Amino acid sequence: MTFDDNLHPLAEYIEIPSGVTLLSGKNCHEHLNRVSSIDISSKFLKREESILCDLHGRIVGHILHADLEDQILLVHNPENAKEIRNILSTGVPWNEDVKVSTGDGAVHRLIVVGKNPGRVLIGLGIVANDLEQDSWTEFFDSMICLLAQTDEYTAFEMLIPTQLLQSVKEGFETNGGNQGEADSWLALQSLTGNIDISIESSKHIPFELGLANLIDLKKGCYPGQEIHARMESRGIQARIRRCLSSDKQIPQGKARFSEEKRIEILCSHRLGDIWISYCLISTKLDVNGEISIEASDSTITATFV
Repeated sequence: MTFDDNLHPLAEYIEIPSGVTLLSGKNCHEHLNRVSSIDISSKFLKREESILCDLHGRIVGHILHADLEDQILLVHNPENAKEIRNILSTGVPWNEDVKVSTGDGAVHRLIVVGKNPGRVLIGLGIVANDLEQDSWTEFFDSMICLLAQTDEYTAFEMLIPTQLLQSVKEGFETNGGNQGEADSWLALQSLTGNIDISIESSKHIPFELGLANLIDLKKGCYPGQEIHARMESRGIQARIRRCLSSDKQIPQGKARFSEEKRIEILCSHRLGDIWISYCLISTKLDVNGEISIEASDSTITATFV
């Protein structure tokens, strides 16, 4: 499936609803490393993603990091912000300096995506070719990095404080960019097999969501590590991620399709005239093509893509 027709010739700026947490104190890196699924870098302005899990190996939060040396800015799904902060506030030794602060509404996450976003960014004084994929670049009091680059599109990610948000948006408009919908970016993520940090993924196993790259079993103990190690050694994975397209939005949650087979819809987002849904199905099922999903009050026809 191509999404080329839905791409702006220059760029769209898309605000993604986010929760924001600030981790500070001289021991903030050690503590985040202790509870996170990967070995956290302490490199200044490093861009990373990690997972916080419970003792059963299930996701509590999928978080984006911006390392500010003596502080770490964490961006995540707003719906489970409380649970994420509870994990971050737990298990801090009495002799360590770690502070967890709420930053909701203080920082905004923008995705800038299109066929030629560099022409829009240059009007803001940002040279796109200087931006790196795993590092934030500061401009004024904001940050930007290269997020994805393909033959069809280029995407950048920005973290912008509230006081600058309106002026940045106006700068995009002045230089040929348009405001886009979050649905289009999230649908694009689903089509490319990715799950955005803003998607509610709690209580799921990371391997099922294709997040094995955010699990480092060699780093030492973290909540859920024993379960993850057991699953990897036994090759156990009950479900795999798939993507569906349909003419109607498929309700989030568990449902049935052909011959009582089960499916779970994690999210469904609009892309042009169709809906793109990120779903999980059993690894035992070999299904492709068209299926009929039994929604609460109707049957929705969808196609695996």
